[in-house]
Amino acid sequence: MNKKGFTYIDTVISLCVAAIIISMFILAYRSFTNYSERAEVKNVVQIIKKARLSAIMQMIDVEVVLDSDEIVVSNINDMKKVYKLEHLKFESSESFQFTSEGGTKSFKGSYNIILLSNKSKKKYNVIIAAVGGQVRYEEV
Repeated sequence: MNKKGFTYIDTVISLCVAAIIISMFILAYRSFTNYSERAEVKNVVQIIKKARLSAIMQMIDVEVVLDSDEIVVSNINDMKKVYKLEHLKFESSESFQFTSEGGTKSFKGSYNIILLSNKSKKKYNVIIAAVGGQVRYEEV
């Protein structure tokens, strides 16, 4: 018998293998997206900690402005740094100042900043303690 072409079984098996491979790539992409979002949240926390530390070390007030998808850190000496976010955006525009003692002028107690994911619709809550200046985040 001379066979030319694929049988029904050959076609079904090759489609199943292709579906398994495609599903593995989709799961890996979701995991990568979650990882990049968490890394960006950690980066936001580090930027805020760095602004507080800069206020303490230079003994000046440092202002932090959170606007849509960017963070602007500026001080009295007209030094300004702009950080752009790729995977996240702020729920609302906020601004606050760190004093030379490490505290804040703008709020008392603790301060919450909500970050929204552009793709996965997750929310991250960045919490800043006014007195000690500790900054942490949690997934909501």
